[in-house]
Parts: sequence; structure tokens; C-alpha cells
Amino acid sequence: MEGSPHSIRPVLALQATGLTILTALVVGLVYSQRQNEQAEIQTPRETLRAVAAPVSDLMVAPYQYAATGERALSQEARQAQAQARAGLKTLGQLVDGVEEDSARALFRLGKFSNASNLVFNGGEDPDYTAAFEEISDSRSGVVVAMNKLHQQVEFRIAAVHTRNMNLLLGAWGLMLVVTLSTSLLARRRARKMEVDGPNAIKQALSGVSDALHAAVEGGEIPEVPEHPLVAPLRNVVLDTTKMMTELRAEGARAQRSSSFTRDLIESLDLHDDEKGVMSAALRTMRATYPAAGVELMVVNDETVTIEVHEGGTAACSLKKPDDCPMLRKGRTLHHSVGEGGLRCPHLTSDQAHVTCTPVYAHGWGFAIAQLSTLDARSPHANDTESLALALGSRVGMLRHEAAQLMEASVDPLTELPNRRIIDDRVGRLDAADLSYTLIMADIDHLSQINETHGEEAGDVCLQLFASVLRDACRDSDQPARVGGEEFAVLLPGAGMRAGMAVAMRIRAYLAYAVRRLETPFTVSVGVATRPDHGRAGETVLRAAEMAMLDAKEAGRDQVIPARVSSTLQGPASS
Repeated sequence: MEGSPHSIRPVLALQATGLTILTALVVGLVYSQRQNEQAEIQTPRETLRAVAAPVSDLMVAPYQYAATGERALSQEARQAQAQARAGLKTLGQLVDGVEEDSARALFRLGKFSNASNLVFNGGEDPDYTAAFEEISDSRSGVVVAMNKLHQQVEFRIAAVHTRNMNLLLGAWGLMLVVTLSTSLLARRRARKMEVDGPNAIKQALSGVSDALHAAVEGGEIPEVPEHPLVAPLRNVVLDTTKMMTELRAEGARAQRSSSFTRDLIESLDLHDDEKGVMSAALRTMRATYPAAGVELMVVNDETVTIEVHEGGTAACSLKKPDDCPMLRKGRTLHHSVGEGGLRCPHLTSDQAHVTCTPVYAHGWGFAIAQLSTLDARSPHANDTESLALALGSRVGMLRHEAAQLMEASVDPLTELPNRRIIDDRVGRLDAADLSYTLIMADIDHLSQINETHGEEAGDVCLQLFASVLRDACRDSDQPARVGGEEFAVLLPGAGMRAGMAVAMRIRAYLAYAVRRLETPFTVSVGVATRPDHGRAGETVLRAAEMAMLDAKEAGRDQVIPARVSSTLQGPASS
């Protein structure tokens, strides 16, 4: 009968069944999506880390080859290039939207490889000047392209989170539309019923509708009225509310993780030294987890240095790197409360959930990022891995740049600084208006030694004299090789008397050292000081060189002070 309460029961049964099926479907989608998200996040990050190591090896290969001449280095460089290119192509296929950045990195890497080939194919007597200029230019392009690719990959990973959450929210929205539609149908059928309690039925259905709307909007859920007609929907409302809350939490965590990674990369890029980068990483983690324990453990060859945030307590008592389970496994480990014997024995507290992540630069784990919280649901595992990736990338770049700067400032044969270091220090002393002494020394008849005994004998002479300079100088003095057989020593704060004493000591040390050589040699030395011989470094250096030439003209194997010009002496007295 149309007006009977039994006529609405099929509609309500259909509504409950459909809602239950949709609930189970969305729960399955959430579980499946979480599994897929792990693959979409971990695989690109691992691929990016796999690319970083061969790129770093490729960028240092030409410098090592120029220094050693080992042909195996060129083959290793080609293998590193092949690995890097394969990883970049894979990354372009794994992550949507980074194809252009991956192609740009491949292009920059190719330019760097072409420039490196100029060094590898340089022949027996190469001139690497032009090649290293091109290598330096192309290396900057590789660094910029790799940084851009790293940022784009992290951005796309965050976009995947947001997209997936939107899809799930859309599915729930569709489910709620179906639920509301069936509820409205039930309400229309209820109006036609000519039975007792029409107002109660209307209020019950309205209460269910209000509860579902509140679940969608994220507001406070009202009490569902007591009525047999809506009793089957009571649990559906509760399940809907719980699921919507979890979806919003997932979306918020994804958004926060994306913001954390972006802020972290920007803060690390502001610093050009490892100490500043470490401090910035600690500050960023402390701002994100103000109630958690945050620490970075710097790993040396045999020791571990623990740095914690201000007012914090170290959660780990590790002393030796070899004792760390996480470093031995080479991956992130999460230690939950209640694990018993599976929990790391070096943790100082059993009441916190601790996540440890290795930080790598050039394939070597130099630090451990550790976060300890009381909340097991905190998304700290993803954040510590983001921290490790960004920190390792930045520190690796700084170390690579420092190594290149050192190679450019040191003479490879004698391992003494080159003229650039002398000019830099002299310039700073001139700017501060401080006095100093410059000693110029030239090995006598080195060309004859090379012609008679070979260049290897000449190299031995150069290396021996460099060792003599180190032994004869004070800790504050700066010896350097400024030319083929020319050397200089800068004595900050010293006058002519101290300069002559050091020069004579150098000559005496050399006379003793060459007794064991088959080709003994001597040096001619000139000494000049600031301000006695000029107030500019160029003038003082020229005066020391002229004194050195005077020593050679006087018969060599001598120490002669520079002559003071009349312009520096002032007007003659009457």
C-alpha cells in the first residue's frame, strides 16, 4: 500500500546498502592509494640519489686526470656519464612534468662531458687552460640544472599528494551526493505517508542530512534523532565523519610536507659553509617540530659529534659510526615504543618514537638526522628523508666547490700555494695598512739541471726547496711557488731585520739539505719590506725581485736586501 510505512523500507534499504558499498570502496581506495604514493615518492627519490653520485664523480674526473694522468679515469668518467644519463632518463619517465628539466640536465651533462673530453684527449703535452675554462662554465650549468631538477621532483611529489587527496575527496563527495539524494527521496516518500508521526520522520531525515553536511564541511556533527527509519544510517554517519577527518588530515600532512621541503631548500641555499648549513637544517626542523627532539649527528672516521637544538636532550648515545645499525643498513630506521629487543640499544629513552635517516654526500654517509617524538602518527619519516636529501645535496656541492678552489690555489708539484694566495694576502695587508716583508728566491741554474740530468731531477730540486721553506718559516709566514723556479715568502708584521734572518735561515737549511742530492743547487734571494720599499704590494714585490736579480749578478747563492729608492727616502738633508 502506497501510504504504508513498509513502502519506504526498500528505499532505505537501498540507501544503506549503497552507502556501505561506497564506504568499503573508498576505504579500499585509500589503502591502495597509500601504497601507490609510497612507490611514487620513494622511487623518484632513490633514482635522484642514484644520479647524484655518478654526477659528482664525473665532475671531479677531469681534475683528477689532469693531476695524475691515469687513463683509467677517462673510462670511469664515461661509465659515470652513462649511469647519470640512464638515471636522468628514468627520472624523466617516472615523474610527470620533469621531462624538460631532465632533458636540460642531460644537455648540461653532455656539455660538461664534451669539455672533459678535451682533457682526456689532450695528448702527451696538453694545454688544459681552455679546457678547464670550458669545464668551469659547463659545471655551473650542471649544478644549476641538477638543483632545478631536484626542486621540480620534490614539487611534483607534493603535487601527487594533493591530486590524490582531491580525487579521494571527490569520491566522498559523490558518495555524499548519492546519500543526500536518497535521503531526499525518502523524505518525499515520507510526506505521502498517512501514518502517525510524520513530523518525527521529517525531523529524523533532516537530522541525518544535517549530520552528513556537517561531515562534509568539517563542522561539529549534530546528534542524529532517534527513529526506526534512520537507525541504519546512524553508523553510516559516524563512518563518514571518521573517513572525512582522515582525508583532511592526509591532505594537511601532504601540504605541510611540501611546504617543509620548499622552506628547507631555500634556507640551506642561503649559507655557503657547512656549519651554517647544519645550523639552518636544525632551525628548520625545530620550527616544524617545536615539541620534538631534533639532532644532527656528524660522522667522522672514528667518532660521532652530536648537535641538538637549543634546550634539547640527545636521544642517542652513539660514540662510534661502526656501532650504528642504521649506517650499516644504509637506510632510514624507525624505532617505535614497545619494540623490545628490536629497538636500537643506543637510544637513551624507551618512551619516544625515534626516526634515524642517513645523510649522504658523494656516496659517503657524513651525518645522521634524528627526530624523536611522542606521537607515533607524526609524519617525521618523510621529513627526515627530505632533510637528508636536501642537506646531502647542499653539503656535497659545497665540498665539491671547496675542493675545486683548493686545486686552483695549490701548486700540484710542490703542494705550496700559488701566486694567487700571495697576491690575496698582500692585498688584505695593504688594505689594513699593515707592514710586512716579502722574500723572493730563485733556484740557480735550474734549467741546466733539467738539461743535464732530466726534468725529474729538476722536480726533485723544486720539491726539496719547498720542504726547506716549510721548515724555515714561522707558522704565520706564507711560502708559495710564484713561477717556474721562483718562490716567495710573505712575513706579516716583520721588518727588514726579521726578513733577512728568515732568508739567511732558508739559505742555511738548503745548504744542509742538498748534501744528500746527486745534483746540489743554491738559491739567490732578495728581501723587501713595506713600507720601506713601497706601500703597494706590487711595488714591494718588484723591489724584492730586483734584489734577487742583484744577488744573481753578484755571483748567486746570496741574500741581498732591496735598495730604497730616493723617492721613498724623502728629501736629502742639507
